[in-house]
Amino acid sequence: MYAFVILGLIAVAVAVIVLSEKGAEELPYLIKVNRIGNCVTIYRKDERGEYTIPYKAMVCSTGKIPSDTPLGKFRTIKKYTWRKMVDASYGQYAYRFHGPILFHSVPYLDKKKNTLEYEEFNKLGTAASLGCVRLCVRDALWLMSNCPVGTGVVVYDDKNSPGPLGKPEMIHIPESSPYRNWDPTDPDQENPWLACRPVIHAESQIRVTASQCSDCTLLENLGARATDTCGNDVTDRIEIHGKVDLKKTGKYTIVLKVRDAIRRSAAKVVMVIVEPEQDTVDRSETEALEQEQVILNAKKTCVEVTAGEYQKLSDVFSKMGVFAIDSHGKQIHNAPAQIKTTEIADLQTPGNYALSLSITDAYGKTSDKMKITIAVKGEEEKKIEENRGTSE
Repeated sequence: MYAFVILGLIAVAVAVIVLSEKGAEELPYLIKVNRIGNCVTIYRKDERGEYTIPYKAMVCSTGKIPSDTPLGKFRTIKKYTWRKMVDASYGQYAYRFHGPILFHSVPYLDKKKNTLEYEEFNKLGTAASLGCVRLCVRDALWLMSNCPVGTGVVVYDDKNSPGPLGKPEMIHIPESSPYRNWDPTDPDQENPWLACRPVIHAESQIRVTASQCSDCTLLENLGARATDTCGNDVTDRIEIHGKVDLKKTGKYTIVLKVRDAIRRSAAKVVMVIVEPEQDTVDRSETEALEQEQVILNAKKTCVEVTAGEYQKLSDVFSKMGVFAIDSHGKQIHNAPAQIKTTEIADLQTPGNYALSLSITDAYGKTSDKMKITIAVKGEEEKKIEENRGTSE
């Protein structure tokens, strides 16, 4: 107890010394932590030089025991790229602001970026730490990069409002994902999540009968669904841009858009053909409206394999559930074997390979390119990850 108090006094003294070396103009932000709301709000200065303008919000995790994250006013003291925690885990982009209390990433089992404790990541937004303020890597790095040592920190409680900008949500890492031990927001070029994006699953062309159905019914008719960067269902986030007059026959173009919790987005252009009632359909007109685009899609856009496990890319495409619909609306038989790509993936050598796939149907029409990622792991690396998964 005495050691903790002494350490805290030393930290405060250091903060005062550092602050004296920094002019107020060099401290562009104030960091406010709503302990009970598990939300961080960054404020910038107004024209009077006071920190009154809400600028940025971050979801966080404070102490499981609330008092372990102290209330009060502090100043940032020291930055660490990696810092060992009291429970022997490691925090990335740690930024001390009071004694042993720091801002830092969700903990890692080791000082390696592919050892994230994904179960703890999925707790962001709830009280989960031993007292520090946990953030995703993206936000922890932002604090270190934009808030100089000496930046003010206010820790407070407000159960009625997380903050003026609201509380952001955070993406969920599926336990079954081969990339679960990476933070999806980490900008490191080795991060396999960087090659993953939200996907909108929908036909490029649909036909509906003229009626008075709503946009909601239109979305249901599209049969559209969406997944986020980590493969979670986010169909409820799909937005329709563009109008369709469901009382008037004709062709209409709309754009489906979706944006996930880590700010990555996807869009898909869909042609909606509104036809008259079935008994009055002019066959010559509908035949002229035949599907014009080849659709290429996959159940998974990111996959992990072991070096030497597969000899042919087409077998990996089959594992990913790649399928295609030709320009006349029929499924292309054995699509994985007909895929074309200009990039190279060496299935015998460990590494992350990003490929752009396309397919041409029997009528000479080619699909849009679809991006996928193949992570080739070495045998030893695979065993280590499997053992780690078992121990967790």
